[in-house]
Amino acid sequence: MPKKMLHIIITSEADKVHTLCMPKKNITNIFLSTIILTTFLFVATLLTINHYKTDNLTLQNHITALTSTMGEESDRFKNELADRQKELESYKDQVKNLEQENIDLLASTISRLNERSEMIRKVMHEVGVVIEVEEDPQHSGGRYIAIEDAPNANISDELLLKTDRYLELFNSVPLSRPLTKMRITSKYGPRIDPFKKTKAFHAGIDFGGRIGDNIYATGNGVVKTSGVDRGYGKFILVDHGHGYRTLYAHLSKRSVKRGDKVSRGQVIGLLGNTGRSTGPHLHYEVHKNKKTVNPMKYLKAVDVISAWNTN
Repeated sequence: MPKKMLHIIITSEADKVHTLCMPKKNITNIFLSTIILTTFLFVATLLTINHYKTDNLTLQNHITALTSTMGEESDRFKNELADRQKELESYKDQVKNLEQENIDLLASTISRLNERSEMIRKVMHEVGVVIEVEEDPQHSGGRYIAIEDAPNANISDELLLKTDRYLELFNSVPLSRPLTKMRITSKYGPRIDPFKKTKAFHAGIDFGGRIGDNIYATGNGVVKTSGVDRGYGKFILVDHGHGYRTLYAHLSKRSVKRGDKVSRGQVIGLLGNTGRSTGPHLHYEVHKNKKTVNPMKYLKAVDVISAWNTN
């Protein structure tokens, strides 16, 4: 059976005729395929548009949620920032209060330093020692600053220097008791010699006690001599500097040797009855610039010092 053919005649400008033959079945197939493809593309387009619409809605929901979260975080951050600012203001107030307290404390310290410096000066004056702390006028300079404009630290440094100088001398001067209990058996000055029964000069003070009682250094210093003498028996000579020396005689034991550094209140020996002695006692001397002086005025100053230390 002959196939049904579709003849397509095409003419050109040169009056030429071209005939294109195509089976009608193929045309039908092409037409159906075109419809199917168009339908597929249409459906795919609809599905794609719907997918994008769904994704867009999800994205918009995410953006909305994120915007809401960022707003909440921003509010929280603003609240925290406000709290931190309040804390900072509180800290500033505390710092101001501390600064004022430090100023008050410094002023009180300066006042106490001045009082103690004056007390030390009075004690030094009591024993005949005068110290003046002055700056060297030949090596000074700088711009003029009125005293009311001077920082408190400069004033306190000056007082500290002055007090340190006083304390240095104070610790060197023999201003404490050589024995815990001081029972005077012979004073400083003229007396009747216990052996020769004639007038003689006693260069120290004798304190009665028991053999083995502790003997204490009466000031900071260095042991100049620790030895045995026919008159003093076992004795210790301490050099305190600033022209001061103290001597401790008739000991039963010497606990320090030449060159040892000693501190006020340190045990340096034990009471005894050695040398030219009529019984257990301590012979105590104070030397100032190589001359003996009455130890009593230094011992009297001990009471002033004790009262000062309790205040």
